[in-house]
Amino acid sequence: MEQYYKDLITACKDGDYARAEEKDFNSNGKKVRVFKIECDDAVLYYWNSANFQEIRHTTFLNNLIDDLLEEQGDGTNYDGWNEIMYELF
Repeated sequence: MEQYYKDLITACKDGDYARAEEKDFNSNGKKVRVFKIECDDAVLYYWNSANFQEIRHTTFLNNLIDDLLEEQGDGTNYDGWNEIMYELF
């Protein structure tokens, strides 16, 4: 497993996320708030793609860990209610 996956998993476990206001965008006339998880060699951006509601970060981050462990997430996961999109750079 690449080190940046391990670092992102640690950040998810620690709840270490932040707003990424520079990545916010408009969809159907509504502002979509983007969040990020950063480590030395990677950054993961995520946002609610369904209904613009606040993300349940703890649930989403725990679900995201499974994708990171498999190193093959498809760019979507859930926070228990909403579909959350993410991109890893």
